[in-house]
Amino acid sequence: MTAEVLIMRQNGIIFAADKAVTTPNDKSYTTSKKIFNLDKDFPVTMMINGHVDFEGVFIGDLIGEFKKENDFKEIGDIEKIKNRFIEFLEKNTKYTSKEEYIDMIRYI
Repeated sequence: MTAEVLIMRQNGIIFAADKAVTTPNDKSYTTSKKIFNLDKDFPVTMMINGHVDFEGVFIGDLIGEFKKENDFKEIGDIEKIKNRFIEFLEKNTKYTSKEEYIDMIRYI
């Protein structure tokens, strides 16, 4: 079970998460990364929960590739970043249903 906390303050947001994960073959680890800062100059962060893989690929690797392909400061809008991530997944994974992606990233 994942424990995640998001605290919103007037001058910023604090993210916290445990590091325990379970893989699809039911192995557990206590050193996984669940919070991903997308850009050091633009305040946008992703937090994951559930299984650490997406279609057999570690979600952190997918997020890392997504980071490399985008200038988030230039995009400038969280809704546009969410849509860009959905497009990235559509292009780089086997699912084609936009509803599946929206359900998967409903907390972005």
